[in-house]
Amino acid sequence: MNLITKIPLMTFSALFLSLMLSTQAKALGGIDTLSDKNEKEMVVRMAEILEISKDQSYEIFKNFIQNYLDFEDWSAYWSKNDTLDNSKVVNSIDKFLFLTILNDNRVINLSLFKFSKEKQVTLQIVESLPRQKSSGLEKYEELKADKKFEMEDENSKFAYFTEKGMASKVNISIRDTSSLIQFVDLRSFNLN
Repeated sequence: MNLITKIPLMTFSALFLSLMLSTQAKALGGIDTLSDKNEKEMVVRMAEILEISKDQSYEIFKNFIQNYLDFEDWSAYWSKNDTLDNSKVVNSIDKFLFLTILNDNRVINLSLFKFSKEKQVTLQIVESLPRQKSSGLEKYEELKADKKFEMEDENSKFAYFTEKGMASKVNISIRDTSSLIQFVDLRSFNLN
C-alpha cells in the first residue's frame, strides 16, 4: 500500500491546496506585483547591470527606490561600468550603477555599488529639492532646533547637518531667491 492511499482524500486535498497557495504567495511577492511596465523594466535592467538576481533587484527596488517613483510623471537614466568608451572597469566583478530619477519637483541620484566578494550592494541616495529661499531657511531653522541633528558646518550660503548616530545628512544651500535642500543617505543590502 503506498502513502497516498493511506492519507484520507480530504487531508490530501487540503495538503495539496496549502502547497499550491504557498507557491502562489511566493510568486506574488516579487517583480510580478509591479503594475507599471517602466518599474518592471527598471528592476530587470538593475538585475542585468549589477549581475544580481531579479528577486534581489526587486528587493532593492522595493526598499530603496520605489517610493521615489510615487509621481505621475517621472523619467530615469543610468550610467554603468561600460558607459565610458575607454572604461577599465567594464569587465570588473564589482559593478556600479548611477541612477538618476527626475520628476516635477526633485531630482534623486542613487549610486549603487555591488561588491561581489563581500556579497553586498551599497547605496548612496541623494534627493535634491529646489525650493524658494524661504523653504530652505525654514528647513535650516527646523534642523538647527532638532536635537537628533548636529550641524557640521555653515556659512552665509550653506549648512549641512548629520543625524546623530546615522549616516544621514541634510544639506541646505541658500541663494538670493532660491534654495536647495538635499537629503543624503547611505544604505546597504546583503546579497546572501
